[in-house]
Amino acid sequence: MADNDNVIRLDDNLSDNFDIFQDILKKEPEEVKPPSKLEKITKFFSEHKKLTIFLALLLGFLILGFIFLVGHFLKNETEQPKPIEKIAPPEFSIEKGEDIINNAEDLENLIKKANFLYTTGNKREALDLYGKISNYSEALSSYNLGVAQMEEKSYKDSILSFQSTITLGDDRVASAINASVSALYLKEPLTQNYYLQLAQAYLPYSGNLKIYSYLYALTQYYNKNYIEAISPLTNRSSQYYDEESNYMLASLYSYFNNDKKAIEYLSKHSSDSENWFNLALLYARIGGYEEANNLLLQSIGAFGETLQSNMALALIKLKLAEFGAAGSILAKYSDNKEAIKDNPYPIQITLRKDFFDVNVAQKRFWSEFKGLKLNSYEIIFYFAPYKVFDAKEAFNIIAEGGININIENLNEAKEVLLRGNTISRVNRNIANAILETLNGNIRNANKLLQAVSNQYPNHSILHYNLGVNYAQMGDFDKAYQHFIRSFHLNPKDVQTGIFALITAKLTYRDTQRLENELGREISNYEADKNEQEFTQAMLNYARNGIPVPLEFLEDKKSNKAIHYALNLAQAIELNDKSLMIQSATNLKEIMPKDPLTNLLELLAINYEDDPKALSLKLQNYYQDKTINKEPIYYGPAVVREMYVKVAHIIGTLHYVQQDLDYRLITEQNEARGVIQALALTYIYLQEFEKAFTLYNSLIDDFKENDTQTLFLTSVAAIGAGHIENAAALLQLSKLESPTNYETRIANGILYLQDQNLNAAVSQFSRVGDLKTASQYFDFKIDTSQLLQGNKL
Repeated sequence: MADNDNVIRLDDNLSDNFDIFQDILKKEPEEVKPPSKLEKITKFFSEHKKLTIFLALLLGFLILGFIFLVGHFLKNETEQPKPIEKIAPPEFSIEKGEDIINNAEDLENLIKKANFLYTTGNKREALDLYGKISNYSEALSSYNLGVAQMEEKSYKDSILSFQSTITLGDDRVASAINASVSALYLKEPLTQNYYLQLAQAYLPYSGNLKIYSYLYALTQYYNKNYIEAISPLTNRSSQYYDEESNYMLASLYSYFNNDKKAIEYLSKHSSDSENWFNLALLYARIGGYEEANNLLLQSIGAFGETLQSNMALALIKLKLAEFGAAGSILAKYSDNKEAIKDNPYPIQITLRKDFFDVNVAQKRFWSEFKGLKLNSYEIIFYFAPYKVFDAKEAFNIIAEGGININIENLNEAKEVLLRGNTISRVNRNIANAILETLNGNIRNANKLLQAVSNQYPNHSILHYNLGVNYAQMGDFDKAYQHFIRSFHLNPKDVQTGIFALITAKLTYRDTQRLENELGREISNYEADKNEQEFTQAMLNYARNGIPVPLEFLEDKKSNKAIHYALNLAQAIELNDKSLMIQSATNLKEIMPKDPLTNLLELLAINYEDDPKALSLKLQNYYQDKTINKEPIYYGPAVVREMYVKVAHIIGTLHYVQQDLDYRLITEQNEARGVIQALALTYIYLQEFEKAFTLYNSLIDDFKENDTQTLFLTSVAAIGAGHIENAAALLQLSKLESPTNYETRIANGILYLQDQNLNAAVSQFSRVGDLKTASQYFDFKIDTSQLLQGNKL
């Protein structure tokens, strides 16, 4: 077959003699038409060439000027982008879900599909897919470049790269979000808002993407729709960005104060050292200070010390009552003005919430009742005997005052250092002081004892009695000073030495030397068998030994209240309910109308009962008219505190307040005792302004300047928001009782609040690592200062 046979010809159907030239020659000439307007204009310009050139140049200059003006205008417009109120998203060229490219695997599958379409003859569809792949590759490059630029903090460049990706039509939501974040770092709110709206507009077109839930959550997160952002993160469309989703959930739950949930999600990546610091802060927010402490130490070990980590650690140490350690950390910045100014965690002093929360107080009541040795010591001091020179004479004076007392509760001095009428006069003053104490007028007793002590400053009995008096008032610092003075004046008085040891421990003094002295004296202690057993048991209890109940009380009753007080304290520590009831009942038999003995018996009988059930059983106690309430108003601090505290727990505090209000109105004698009780009641009722007013009246009108009154006034002042008054009162309280660590803790917090780190370090260092938190005071992060700083 000839080669020409495979050629498809276009003229096979034409006649063989067809000649295109002949056809042209045979055509008739067309009729000449008159010239058109365009032809006339063209002819004019061809005939006037100089004019034509001039007009052309003029038109060129006009066009160039117009282009320059338009360009300048457009440049000014683009320098400040305006927010777009509503964006109509462009239509995507990819319509089928299976054609959307999520990752390298999808890209490879799409290339295979395009190749298959081409080889099977579907060239048009294949070419469409090849176009999409080409666009995707370019968009992917732009997107990755934008991410890299963000990491280098080249945020302006990253916005351009992400815009290029958006223009190409791929990864539009992710690119818009990243561009918005870049604008956030650049502090360009209009640009940030523009790209957020763009992300929101493109979001519906991303429904087929596997990372749709993450994109949706991110969009809502940056649009501050925080609640709406949680659902897609907890109901994920895939496992992509799993770690980032957990971080975002932790952030969101923390924002909504659901710190336990935040910890749950962040803890899934607790092996990452970069999360330790944030986990520490979250644990601190829920009171998990031990966990927070450990995580902070790990973080500091991994990344080194920073102002932020050290200040956080110092606050954690304060929460753990490691005041000495907190002071050491704060000391690093005490002279650094910049660090003090830039402190990321400014604080504000507060009162402990759990101190006033009835539910919390009910839960911890019994644990505190048996766990706080201070309570037991206060009970022992309440029943501690006073000493006299002539027990019979003192007994007669007290009896004449209308008070029944067993003469055994008056310890007669074995060594008389004064003679004749002087003895009798001093003895009568002591007896009158005891009478005032038994009547509940402990402050009057203090005045009488101080007057005698000033006359005879070197008499051990007078210092012992003042020690008991101050211990009953709750001023253990002054109690120690008088006990130790009395013991040194008369070293054979071992019981006074033991009281000095107890008050030394309550004021956190070094007791080694005193214990050595007691050890020497007790080996030579001369007393009857029962008194020796009592003294040994008391010393053992003071040394934190295993409690040993008094055996002689099993055979014969004693008329000395302090014997049963010691047994009660030991029974509480041994958790021995039977011994508790027996000891409390015996105390009540000795002092049947006393408010404390009656309350202790009821608490012993109903030991560890549910506080709500306990409230029903104690209702009658607060309405019992036979109980002498004078000690509540004017007596030792422990009576008033237990009376009000138990009323708070069982829900009768308002009844107590009404009763005290009535007593205040009808009081014919001095009202200071009633005011003391009422002010304390108002503190527990959280009516701090009223409490502060009453305490101020005690200080200004009644000249009540004892440590306990000053301290409680400062508590009321902080509760009422009078921080400056509280600071002044705490300073006075510290001067009165320099070892009162509650006062030092409060002062330290106030100094830290005022950014006086040197003074705060001094206070915390003096307290040391007690591991015993303040009963009254706490602190919180002062967010108002942080917000103010952000505005500035």
